[in-house]
Amino acid sequence: MDKIIVDTSVLIKWFTDEPGSTDAQKILKQQQNSKIQIILPDIVLLELVNALYWAKKFTYEHILIVLEAMSKIKIIYKGLNNSLLPAASLLMIRYKIQSYDALFIALAEVEKCPLITVDRKHHRKEISKRIRYL
Repeated sequence: MDKIIVDTSVLIKWFTDEPGSTDAQKILKQQQNSKIQIILPDIVLLELVNALYWAKKFTYEHILIVLEAMSKIKIIYKGLNNSLLPAASLLMIRYKIQSYDALFIALAEVEKCPLITVDRKHHRKEISKRIRYL
């Protein structure tokens, strides 16, 4: 089974109706049909609720619904460790990007799998050959 990383910009599209949501839903369907395995850094849920509240204006009740839905999706969550954190730190410094953006790229590098993103500003292809745009 192929494994992939999706960043928060893709997760948001699982729970909103906006351009790109249909393509993001296809990734979720592939996971639900056991065609792919999704791996995420464990901080992703914190970043997701932050984005849903501040950028998408979700209410507390809607955020709880999203968290419940996320708990039912078979995702492998990876914690910060001795290989991931140094790799993310190096990417952050080298490419002048936020640590949490660097973390997704580092995870893709460590896991040797693609990172699917909508975020072309912070996940530029010159940073990693593993970056793919939704």
